[in-house]
Amino acid sequence: EKNIPRILETDFQTGQSASYLYTQAELIRSSSVLAAAADAPENANLETFRDVDNRVGFLKKCMEVSVGQNNDIISIGAELPNANDAAQLVNSVVDAYVTKYAENRRTNTVKVLNILRNAMQRRDTELEQRRQALVDYRTQHTALAVQIDNENIITRRYSSLCEELNAAGSALLQGKSPDNRGQKM
Repeated sequence: EKNIPRILETDFQTGQSASYLYTQAELIRSSSVLAAAADAPENANLETFRDVDNRVGFLKKCMEVSVGQNNDIISIGAELPNANDAAQLVNSVVDAYVTKYAENRRTNTVKVLNILRNAMQRRDTELEQRRQALVDYRTQHTALAVQIDNENIITRRYSSLCEELNAAGSALLQGKSPDNRGQKM
């Protein structure tokens, strides 16, 4: 199964090659998965297990897990005298693997989510502290403050100087107009 938390997906995709499939095949063969399959209630009365003392060891010997050469398929089979028992055990191994994998995935997702939440809380706290330090600095050093309440002091001063220059230019032009010359004479 290739469903993983999206947070880890980009880093994880580089490893999803044949080695990923072989790792999953080994997980299917693992003692914990085989023990879960052997201990499943539906397998308690199987004819195949009647004279078997070590069910996990027995499953390790009879289970065949292989990775396809030209595809992304893991094949699981068992050769037993009773075909129904073989099918039942293979299905139990698959169910045990899926259950264990889903449980691990859920646990990993919760861990990643908790890590990200904690990091976000730390960053939010740090951001608030830095914002407060900036406000304090601006309050203490108003002459050095460049920006107050989302308005840039330098831009505001430049605008007022431009307005004064325009007003002076207009006044000068009005003083040099032909109409004004005649009135002054």
